[in-house]
Amino acid sequence: MVPAKPRPSEPPHDQALELLAEFTLLLRRSGQDVLLAGGALALVVVGLLLQSGAVDDLHRPLAGARLVVLMALGVGALRCAALLALTHGDVLRPLSVIRRATNAPARAGWRPYLRAPGRVPPGRSLYEHVQLLIAEAHDRHFHAHAALKWSFGCAGALVLWTVLNSVAGAG
Repeated sequence: MVPAKPRPSEPPHDQALELLAEFTLLLRRSGQDVLLAGGALALVVVGLLLQSGAVDDLHRPLAGARLVVLMALGVGALRCAALLALTHGDVLRPLSVIRRATNAPARAGWRPYLRAPGRVPPGRSLYEHVQLLIAEAHDRHFHAHAALKWSFGCAGALVLWTVLNSVAGAG
């Protein structure tokens, strides 16, 4: 005879609210970081396009330093763009699954007349699903903050590139 597994207890209501608050805070912070990083990266790209004539003048003084800064700027911009692409993982799709499973309204004041199709998962698996969703939100926040750091580094490299170009008298 196999002994029955003890059933894990349901998480307390307060803990569920804390998890929800943590999830929304992470999404808000990562959204702000993505917005700032994307804006900074766009300004770097525009700055590089405006100074595209300086690339032709890499035979002037300080050519080696300018080339190194330009290469670092290109690598940093690619890294920032890759991190920004990683932040757009599908975080909201699992959230909509939870919303449908719990029969939560999509808009404030709207209440469905019918239950959502499909099976509502038991409380423990829904809790585990929420924990995985929060882990994905942590990953998104990490990538967004790293992209913000890289974009600000690229902005600093663009300033250095501009100063070196003006000292060298290039483009």
